[in-house]
Amino acid sequence: MKELYACGFNGLNQLRIGPLPLEAPEDLHSFQKIVAGNDIAVKYTGWSTVCVIDGELIVRGPLCSSSLNGSTTSWDAALGLHQKDAMAFFGDHRGVLGLLANDGQIQATSGHRPKQLVINDSKSELNIRHIAIAGNEKVVACCSQKHSDHDLSPTILEFPSFQALLDWKVNPPNPSFSQLLSPPDLANVSIVTLLSNFTSFTLLTNSGNVYTWGDPRHSSLGRNPTSSSAATAPHLVDFLGGIPIRKIASGGWITAALSYDNDLYLWGGRPGEKHRIKDLPDLPRKGNDEAEVKLVDIDGGVDIVDVGVGDGHIVVLCRDGRVFAVGRGESGQLGVGVRKFEEEWMEVRLNLGERKRVVGVYGGAWSSFLLVEETRN
Repeated sequence: MKELYACGFNGLNQLRIGPLPLEAPEDLHSFQKIVAGNDIAVKYTGWSTVCVIDGELIVRGPLCSSSLNGSTTSWDAALGLHQKDAMAFFGDHRGVLGLLANDGQIQATSGHRPKQLVINDSKSELNIRHIAIAGNEKVVACCSQKHSDHDLSPTILEFPSFQALLDWKVNPPNPSFSQLLSPPDLANVSIVTLLSNFTSFTLLTNSGNVYTWGDPRHSSLGRNPTSSSAATAPHLVDFLGGIPIRKIASGGWITAALSYDNDLYLWGGRPGEKHRIKDLPDLPRKGNDEAEVKLVDIDGGVDIVDVGVGDGHIVVLCRDGRVFAVGRGESGQLGVGVRKFEEEWMEVRLNLGERKRVVGVYGGAWSSFLLVEETRN
């Protein structure tokens, strides 16, 4: 049995505890159980919508068939999809825009209801494997050859908007996208994860390398762009060179990377922010030679086994089962019972009961989530 706990912004009843929504929902300032099931898998945690799979797809938030009466929409029923077909969800500040099926087909939302896009993309030799949408509306799609039996040597395309991507699906020669030139070392690897935040994109390869590109003005790339490693194309985060990374997480202006050695690395932030997480690198300024990426030390150097990043906050899971959070907390997203910014890591006090342990953490824009598993005797 697994359970999903959540805290943070609940203005659209997306974190509701009971079966029916409240007329005036309140934010959750501590972690509360919102879903229970046999095999819960968290697929999407946006600012307004939560998508969870437990046999069928459960959607909480504006994507519900009626966000006023609290019913949930099963995309399996609406689109004829099965759980195995849903590879990933994608969305932006408006919420979920659709899902990407295993065959590369895009299923998109229409208003509060799912609607299948019937797209004739027979002209394209590419299958979309990953989609990410940044806060500046730019969209990146990582593709593989349609008739290939592997995902090596990906093609990376960038579009000015989600609509431009859909137009390309209908007419692949459409010139409204730009093909990003990939470094030679991407030629024989596959992409494990593609993420976006407000202004940048980050990808993780199966070899454990991290590449970033986008707007460099907010130190969101974790590297210093040069003439040979421009900000507008994917390039390796040099600080992490030689450190195999197994997970990345990104949100707001912050990105995190978690190594196979259970070390946590952070970068990002933005100039002019009123508060700043102390474990982020100093922002670039004249005479400041600090690295663009910072190795984080939590509670004397405990092993970190999972990380989630939201819009200005971070939540981590330690090997010993403890959970820590830091950053913005105005909506209760830190789960520590207070609604304020925390510059330093705060341990989250949990009351899960016996035989339960946290096995995963996720960051929504203004919320946080814990996946809890009941252990056997």
